[in-house]
Amino acid sequence: MAKKNEDFCHICGKYTELTFEHVPPKKAGNQTKVNEISGDIIIEAIANHKRLPWDLRGLKYKQKQKGMGRYTLCPPCNNNTGTWYGEEYIIFANTMAKLLANEKPQPNMGISFEINMKPLNVMKQILSFFCSINKYPLNEQLSEFILDKESQNFNSDEFILTMFLYVGNIQKYVGTSGLLHLSGSGNNQVDTTIVSEICSYPLGFCLYKKTGNMGKIIGTDISDFSMCIYDQDYRTKLSLPVLTSNSMFPHDYRLKNEFNIM
Repeated sequence: MAKKNEDFCHICGKYTELTFEHVPPKKAGNQTKVNEISGDIIIEAIANHKRLPWDLRGLKYKQKQKGMGRYTLCPPCNNNTGTWYGEEYIIFANTMAKLLANEKPQPNMGISFEINMKPLNVMKQILSFFCSINKYPLNEQLSEFILDKESQNFNSDEFILTMFLYVGNIQKYVGTSGLLHLSGSGNNQVDTTIVSEICSYPLGFCLYKKTGNMGKIIGTDISDFSMCIYDQDYRTKLSLPVLTSNSMFPHDYRLKNEFNIM
């Protein structure tokens, strides 16, 4: 008889019974029930019923009593990433929530500040989130980087990790998506953006796969967090944009008045 929630772990790839992984952690503001709506349902509502992208009323949803997350990690991967990286991420995220509450910035502003943090711990927790929202294998080298807590071997030749402050009401989790758009340079060059996204107050993240003609990136590049030593505090200077989102579409951080509504 098959075990409940048996599948491949999204980090190590072992086929086993999976445990529930909160994205982000419960203590980082993800402990109340949420309504999850699939992208297909939203696209159908917009295309066929002329809904505004942020109007999700009455759409079919799956209620998650535990907060946002999925059964994605084997017990060792869930326990290890939580033990190694979770506490520092929770401290960082809750500090960012206090910063937003104090500063009350508007979307498209930016905030610069200094903070004592453990950058490598935070980075690896974020990357574990991306493993959870994407099917295994997202990237074997990323998995190795996460599973070796001391490793500084982030593949920056292939990936870019960015971060921003997020003040939107929509929680957005987008698996790896490919976007094509004209570069605007007048030579009809098509830029290709391959990105996965996570947005949940107070933070948002994008994981980009580098391409030859890569479009613009959103957020502040934090890939160099990988150069830090595990579990070591650094006085870190950050300049983060403040963004919101009014749709579930990838790479879409427009204000409501920026939509071309007919």
